[in-house]
Amino acid sequence: MPYHTFEFRQDPNSTIPSAPTDFSWPLQLIDWRKWTHMGYNEGSYLSVYSTYEYYAKVPPSLLRLMIWMFREKTFRKTCSLRSITYVAIFPTGDYMVGLADVMTNIRGLRHLNLQLAPEPKSTIMDDPKRMKRAQPGDLWLELNRSYTTLNNLQWTANASLSSRDYRWPALVDILDDDHHLGGLSRRGWTKVGNATWSRDEVSQATTSE
Repeated sequence: MPYHTFEFRQDPNSTIPSAPTDFSWPLQLIDWRKWTHMGYNEGSYLSVYSTYEYYAKVPPSLLRLMIWMFREKTFRKTCSLRSITYVAIFPTGDYMVGLADVMTNIRGLRHLNLQLAPEPKSTIMDDPKRMKRAQPGDLWLELNRSYTTLNNLQWTANASLSSRDYRWPALVDILDDDHHLGGLSRRGWTKVGNATWSRDEVSQATTSE
């Protein structure tokens, strides 16, 4: 993807301030409104896998900077962000380690919605021009590492995590095992429906007894 796309949403009942007259720095929009949701699509990481020591490469991204800015708003008690949707195709495990760390430091965050694999009907992995020198085994290995990282999320109570990758029939059992999202059950998380893990005060208290 030549461009990353992001979106912000706010409470429909919130007061809408006038647009700023100075909009020279795009990230000023984070302070422009009381955003409750942020969506970010980083597209495909396939080109990274064609480079030497791909696991040490991090493509250009504004996402971590944006999350850090929301994190600082948390410390100032002005952060209204409650949910994040993140889409990327085979991001590296090391990148997800850093991303998950800053995400969980947004204290008011209540829901994380992820997609780290292609759409189930996608043919991207059958396209030599897109794959180049990328090896399918490396792609699935990094997806495995990413979900292992998410297994170790240290979130507060009343949080939920959803994965669109549950739409892959071959990934359901993998995502639900103890080394991936299924490991969240040891810390008071409960699977709700087909694709969401939820941690609330009730399940947390039950687990600790």
